Amino acid sequence: MIGLLFALACHPAVEAEPVAAAVGEAFVPTDVQADMIRRLSMRDGAQPCAEVEAGSVDAASDLQVIVQRVELPPVVPMRAAECLIAKGDVAEGELIRWMSGEDTRGLAMLLADRIDTLQAPLAQRVVASGLAGPHAEVVRARVLKSAAPELRALAGGSL
Repeated sequence: MIGLLFALACHPAVEAEPVAAAVGEAFVPTDVQADMIRRLSMRDGAQPCAEVEAGSVDAASDLQVIVQRVELPPVVPMRAAECLIAKGDVAEGELIRWMSGEDTRGLAMLLADRIDTLQAPLAQRVVASGLAGPHAEVVRARVLKSAAPELRALAGGSL
């Protein structure tokens, strides 16, 4: 028994393998992205977006990478997405992908909750994609709470 404990104590530590990304390569954040991830993952709530973005030369790109590549803790990509939505730093195609992707239910819910922050024509296109996508049920329920009557109408609500 002592020999086994000695062998285990003397054996070099095995490093954990990095989590593979969807495309088969490990995600290794830059130092700036790692700092942003740390700020977004704070238990008592993330720091304000301006503080999260401090130190980044291209905060929108860094936040988009975090949304797309960070899986754990799950609050990190959601908080990064909140910052992007709040600043209007998300391309329409990415918003549509959040609404229509099979693996983006949380992002679709977040976006549907924040739909009133988008310009009306964009919001209508995003809602339409969400209602036609795999998360239609949760998108509809959230859009029905929108302050915009035209968005509620898209979701089957009254004007």
